Amino acid sequence: MKTAIQFEHVSKFFGTKQIIKDCHLSLQEGEVVAIVGPSGCGKTTFLHLATNVLQPTSGHITCITDKLGYVFQEPRLLPWCTLYENVTFSCNGVVDRSQIMNLLARVKLDNEMDAFPKQLSGGMKQRVSIVRAFACKPKLIMMDEPFSALDYWIKKELVQDLIDLIENEQVGMFYVTHDYEEAATVADRIINIAYANEGIYKEIVLDTPRKHRNFDYIKNIEYQLLQL
Repeated sequence: MKTAIQFEHVSKFFGTKQIIKDCHLSLQEGEVVAIVGPSGCGKTTFLHLATNVLQPTSGHITCITDKLGYVFQEPRLLPWCTLYENVTFSCNGVVDRSQIMNLLARVKLDNEMDAFPKQLSGGMKQRVSIVRAFACKPKLIMMDEPFSALDYWIKKELVQDLIDLIENEQVGMFYVTHDYEEAATVADRIINIAYANEGIYKEIVLDTPRKHRNFDYIKNIEYQLLQL
């Protein structure tokens, strides 16, 4: 696999406060890397650096593509557009309708194409956001706490929908979350950046296929993350 994103000796300050110190990090094409840690440790800063929203104070970041998909904490849907229009909005007129319909079917929204955001539940809105990220066939998807505003059972449903899309679309992904269970369910690799400001990065590789990650396996990964 090719390297999709590479951080080399990356450090980031905001004023005199160091958020990231001497980070070496890579993401391979088709790989899902979860960035975890407590609030305020710099998880979203990693995404902003990877997507060139922020520049590193020092070091170098290489990204092989600018064809990116995004999923934010909140859906950010256009209220005057239908579900289908929201999904295809960022495709610049190049729309593969059959592919879009397949994506919508995978998240159980294919019968809601003409609905407006005000007619959708919170979980449905976030499903639209996820499909929108996949719709234009990106090389990489950036996910910033995509399910943090949802209740536990809705979150579990959406995580399974996301896994189905990941397995079928083979897209690389940076996945920011504070939820260790979520990370252990979705990711190929987890990087704990709780002490990124000190240059300490702890990594766990998940070599068990997602479909075989049972309750005990996920809880064991959670336990390992808590020990880092």
